[in-house]
Amino acid sequence: MLQGQSPGAAMKMSLIGTMKNILPGILFGLVAASMVVISILLLGLGLLVSVPVTFISVYAMCRDIFVAEE
Repeated sequence: MLQGQSPGAAMKMSLIGTMKNILPGILFGLVAASMVVISILLLGLGLLVSVPVTFISVYAMCRDIFVAEE
């Protein structure tokens, strides 16, 4: 999780990654929140799709930002 870094260095790296991607993060948050609200309106059954999709997309986003490709 920390890739062998100290907690302070990991928090610094997280803050820098967040600041570099603030506008896409805000847009993603708005889209994800609206998707969850629409899913709740559909008797909650849409949450079976929207919650896993949101978790997978957050994982992919973090991996894209913080994991260096070989």
